[in-house]
Amino acid sequence: MPEKEILKMYQSAEETTEPEIVQINGTIPEWLEGNFLQIGPAKWELDNGQFTLNHMIDGFSMISKFSIDSSKQEVLFEKKFLQSDAYKRALVAKRPVFTEFGTQSYPDPGKSFFSKMISACLPIELSDNNTENLFQLGNEVFATSETCYFRSIDPCSLTSGEKYDSNKCFGLNVDSPHPITDENGVTWQMGNTFMTGLKYNIVKIPPLLPNQSVKDMMKKSKIITSINSSWTGMMSYSHQAFTLTKNYIIFIEQPFVINISKAAKSIIKGSPKFSEYVEWRPELKNRFYVIEKESGKIIKKDFYASQPFFFMHYINAYEENNQVCKYINFLKKKKNI
Repeated sequence: MPEKEILKMYQSAEETTEPEIVQINGTIPEWLEGNFLQIGPAKWELDNGQFTLNHMIDGFSMISKFSIDSSKQEVLFEKKFLQSDAYKRALVAKRPVFTEFGTQSYPDPGKSFFSKMISACLPIELSDNNTENLFQLGNEVFATSETCYFRSIDPCSLTSGEKYDSNKCFGLNVDSPHPITDENGVTWQMGNTFMTGLKYNIVKIPPLLPNQSVKDMMKKSKIITSINSSWTGMMSYSHQAFTLTKNYIIFIEQPFVINISKAAKSIIKGSPKFSEYVEWRPELKNRFYVIEKESGKIIKKDFYASQPFFFMHYINAYEENNQVCKYINFLKKKKNI
């Protein structure tokens, strides 16, 4: 892709004031109807361009919607910023007040003196700038990322709703932005805990039942498996932490790691940028875990990759001839990370 085209990806966007008609080449199939939603970073400048966020994924989140009507041969486009606390407070402060992946936070002028003192003593406040994924749980849609927060959105109006904390909902300190709902309506999630040892945890959320709310679903969720990190003082960075087949959950522990000691030092210094405490440790290699969905039992954990690799997403996973098969998009070399 030409550099000029790449740079367009980093230009801040504006909200639409009303739906825009999309130019169409060709014909929309009769069976294609409905809304297609996307989410991603869309604002990198604050204070009229006087301050710029440092990393692509640090940009403030925007939700886009394509409304497809095949009977009219028409597509309408709308976009709105996610009304996260990170976004709203940054507009007032003209600086980010939550640390993002590669951008340090600044003092929040809206806080009282007492609140600032508390923040100085407990400097880590995770951002709710959910830029990475949209997922459906029951009959609701949520925006999420790699912290502990996710937020409901209205898929019709794109308005932002209630913020949820995975610590309270699932017992996870941070979670994956890619939960998966299987063919039975069960939603699976995975996340890390740090306070009682370094663990990867798999959460099972039951299907939505009649006369039940999504909050009821969350209350009935449970951790079915906890896996200890293989390494002292480190744990695997996991974006799409796991994948599913009909009967199994597959988790890969990878040597792109979070160094807990470095993270603690960054927090104490008041600059807990995620990019400061992740490391590529190829000597550790990748470890494969196979977990039984029905019981949560770990049935295989001694498979190691012959060569270390970094990955963010699974492409597919399935069972065939009594084997578990999976496709992964991965990189071999540190310079690509």
